[in-house]
Amino acid sequence: MAIDTSKIDLSEIQTLSEVQKTETNETDKTVKNIPKSQEFPFELELQGRTVKFRTWKVKDKENLIKAKTNYDKKKALVFNCLENPNEALDYLEYEYVLFNIRNKSLPNYVTKYVIRCSNCGTVYNCNVHFSDILEKNDRKYTEIKSGNYSIKVGNIKNQEFYENMIMNITDNEQKILIDFILHITEFNSRIDFSAEELIKIFDSMDIETFEDIFKQWNSMRFSYNTIGYCTCPECDYEDRFDFKDVDNFYPKSWFNIGGI
Repeated sequence: MAIDTSKIDLSEIQTLSEVQKTETNETDKTVKNIPKSQEFPFELELQGRTVKFRTWKVKDKENLIKAKTNYDKKKALVFNCLENPNEALDYLEYEYVLFNIRNKSLPNYVTKYVIRCSNCGTVYNCNVHFSDILEKNDRKYTEIKSGNYSIKVGNIKNQEFYENMIMNITDNEQKILIDFILHITEFNSRIDFSAEELIKIFDSMDIETFEDIFKQWNSMRFSYNTIGYCTCPECDYEDRFDFKDVDNFYPKSWFNIGGI
């Protein structure tokens, strides 16, 4: 994942005082009366559906502090910020929504990269806005056919089931396979299959067929770009960088001793 929420260090995050919590609760009562169109003013188009979201609030920091599992952290950072908190997102869609929430929450934030030119060796600073780079590739799901197999795919349907299935997977190839399996809606005209059954089928599949199926899947699945370029001031060479591993991704005040 671009942002591994399981590795968020919460040790230095300070909770708000009881007085501040009371004030926040009073604010929440007011927020409940705000029309949803104003509470969730931003929207994204993802694979044929509209996802409406808001920026991070103080209560999201509090929920992040209280989070006991990686899924709880993901709820605090993304799912609770959606008009539909039960919206099911695959891991790439989740990352893309997370980047957009962060971008709207910190709209003036500029990422500073210190780059050594690959061509001439000059060290220079490169300032980049997320919005200058973040682009998605929405594609239409089509039927996958290879050998004796016919597979139909669609959007993830059940958020909790999906998260529980991929939560503890550390092997990236296994994660990619499980993600694909959870997108399958029909396999050889069958809809009454289990994830475990499909795993066994793919494990025993000829490698040539397996790779062809995944080639087709990768050509239609959702993806997004995180690659940007900086131009060397000395030789005009364009250096590539990936902002997935950007520092200070979260609001600095979330990690300040003494809280906000």
